[in-house]
Amino acid sequence: MHVYNHEHKKYNDDQIYEIVMRSNVPVHQPIVPRQTNLVDCGLYMLEYVERFLMNPYQILNYLEQDHLKWFPKVMIFIKRILIKKILNALSSGQKDYALRYQENCKMIDQQFTDTNQYDYIDEQLLEQLQVPRLQFHLSEDYNYYYDVSPSIGL
Repeated sequence: MHVYNHEHKKYNDDQIYEIVMRSNVPVHQPIVPRQTNLVDCGLYMLEYVERFLMNPYQILNYLEQDHLKWFPKVMIFIKRILIKKILNALSSGQKDYALRYQENCKMIDQQFTDTNQYDYIDEQLLEQLQVPRLQFHLSEDYNYYYDVSPSIGL
């Protein structure tokens, strides 16, 4: 934080804004497995983060290829059970059991490597592929989106 404060003093707010506006920060809108209900968003986010931390290069490769098979949807169900059992074990003071259970779930996760076990894209994701990509840009007045690529035909 000290380095940031020191660097920040070199520029005023208008200069910082200009630097940010001129930089080419890549923005990605990956097509990823999506929840089918209103309660699993946190579980999906945890799975995305875990997958990225386990192998960031693979995930970055997926982003470039519009790879849709990040993980089977059954992993969300397994993750819900895992979290419930770990929380129950931790609340009852069984830390060793919770850690063992977590390791067992990692082994289960490693079994899902065959692409045939992955869910196929649903119609909504297919439609989303056909929509032109949007890129987010900042404006002095407001944030806006605009089309940066041609329509993708499948």
